[in-house]
Amino acid sequence: MAADAHGITRLHRAAAEGNAAKARLLLKLGADPKAASKSGGTALHFAAIGGSEDAVGAIIRRGADVNAEDKGGHRPLSLAAMTGNKASMDALLRAGAEPNWEGRKHDLEPPLLVACRNRNLDVMTGLLKAKSDPNVSLDTTLEVSSPIQLAASNGFMDELRLLLDAGASPNIKGTEALPPLWLAAKHGHSAAAQLLLSARADPTATGSLQEGGKRITALAAAQQHGHTGVVNALLCAGPEIDEDSGSHMQRMGVAMPSSRRHGRACPGGLRFCLRSRS
Repeated sequence: MAADAHGITRLHRAAAEGNAAKARLLLKLGADPKAASKSGGTALHFAAIGGSEDAVGAIIRRGADVNAEDKGGHRPLSLAAMTGNKASMDALLRAGAEPNWEGRKHDLEPPLLVACRNRNLDVMTGLLKAKSDPNVSLDTTLEVSSPIQLAASNGFMDELRLLLDAGASPNIKGTEALPPLWLAAKHGHSAAAQLLLSARADPTATGSLQEGGKRITALAAAQQHGHTGVVNALLCAGPEIDEDSGSHMQRMGVAMPSSRRHGRACPGGLRFCLRSRS
């Protein structure tokens, strides 16, 4: 069947519209489910965006590749996650779409990271049920390269709980990585910091405020940005306090521990402190 100047066929259009009946008819009449537009998009790429589970299924049954990549490196699953079309996503996952795919060649974000950025809990839940790795991460030096870093950095509490419940580690490994707790502290998200601490995030892990800069603790990052609520939450976890930090805390009006060095603000630990604030 003839395509337009962009290589888009009638099947592509029916798929993009989510018109399953028309897509089935065109396939029955001989439309090629693997035909690609000039940008490399197949009918399945268009169906993933169109949002019709039936259209996706019809195209897959005719032999479409569920993991086909367009010229930009996008797969149908990543497009379904990007546009929030859970019905399309579920059909693709059932047909064997790879949930942990990472488009590193094109610096594309994994589907779970895309869904977290879009705050689509339904899509995140579907991906995690399909064994998407909750610790999936971009291979970059960006401040945020994993779903848990993104959730912590932005204070996305529902997303953060979902990731932790699915087994995401609260402690990012690697000398250049920025720990989720550190990101929550830097951006002043005290509730996120408390949740991460309750999940055993390391309060002594360090990060840098600028590329190549000196690495400092989450407590120091919170102090430098004036986030008193985060400072209090971190003190409850008992991080070490040096003289400079103690002076900064006094200027912020934060109660000092009984010992100025290696002291703890909450002798009873985090649970005691959280109870006292409820």
